[in-house]
Amino acid sequence: MDDTLLSEEQKLSPYSLVELNRMLADGANFRVSTMRTPASLIEPLRGVKLKLPVIAMDGAVMYDLNKHEYLRAYVISRETVESLQRFLDSFGINYFMNMILDNMLVIQYQELQNDAEKDIYDKMHTSLYRNYTTMNLLPEAECVYFMIIQPKQRIQTICEEMKRKEEFQKLRIHTYDSDDYEGYAYIKIYNENATRENMIAYLKQETGLEKTVTFGSIEGKYDVFVNGCDHNKVVRTLKSMYEPLRWSRRTRLYDKNRVC
Repeated sequence: MDDTLLSEEQKLSPYSLVELNRMLADGANFRVSTMRTPASLIEPLRGVKLKLPVIAMDGAVMYDLNKHEYLRAYVISRETVESLQRFLDSFGINYFMNMILDNMLVIQYQELQNDAEKDIYDKMHTSLYRNYTTMNLLPEAECVYFMIIQPKQRIQTICEEMKRKEEFQKLRIHTYDSDDYEGYAYIKIYNENATRENMIAYLKQETGLEKTVTFGSIEGKYDVFVNGCDHNKVVRTLKSMYEPLRWSRRTRLYDKNRVC
């Protein structure tokens, strides 16, 4: 979504909103895939009449925005969660555990230590779709991913140590610099199977669709590259690909029902 579908104001343009809804109403199979949590999709996608569930948390979950329901999730085993907690506690740092409990997103943390953590918490904890707590919810809750934000050097040290641990070899560990907090970086830790590609494969199996076309802002990774400045390109390209199929279908239907 970010750098492709949404503007800098975190909104769809009027053109994209109208044209996308028109194609959705006509039967287009369009779905959103994002690193965001489902909670952060509610407002940006308000007014978009999605029929397919979204792939969120970078492929860790599939979520139905209409029913507010998690349909599928790749979670970290309880044993591995406990190992990760012991490992991260040895560094004396705070971490956010994103968990599903009774179809709710619950984010467990310890003590906010740095300015980035405090700012994230201040911005997010008032959301009706996020539930922050310092209570230990295990074993009732299922952990989807850990998130850590620390100064870059510390993130590098933690990541290097983690990769040396045999019990963490089958986790997917994603690190990247923060765009919002200068000098900080993130670690996000997922089940090894928590990928967008796996979720797409599952969705294709469930829907019977055989072909997908992906849009993204990383050149060479997606079928259609979208420059971050052109927020209408996704819908404009989708329209150019979908319209011939739409008219072909209508022509076949007309020919089938035509009385000679």
